[in-house]
Amino acid sequence: MTKKHGCYNRKPFLDTQFVQNGWTEDGRKIVEQVPFRMSRHCEYDSRATDPGCEGCCWQKDVKDRLAILGEEDGN
Repeated sequence: MTKKHGCYNRKPFLDTQFVQNGWTEDGRKIVEQVPFRMSRHCEYDSRATDPGCEGCCWQKDVKDRLAILGEEDGN
């Protein structure tokens, strides 16, 4: 059995995330909520052929794109 990657069927990213924006004078973190700006899709280049990705819900989009482009092997 092939070991699946840690991101296998991960939950979708949230719309926002909390990030640190400095420190207070008494040493506490200042945290603020900001919009999520990264890609929401899997960006792993070999996900169409990597056995650790087989069956992952995030693999579907690359197979759809490859079909549209007329490429079946991911190259």
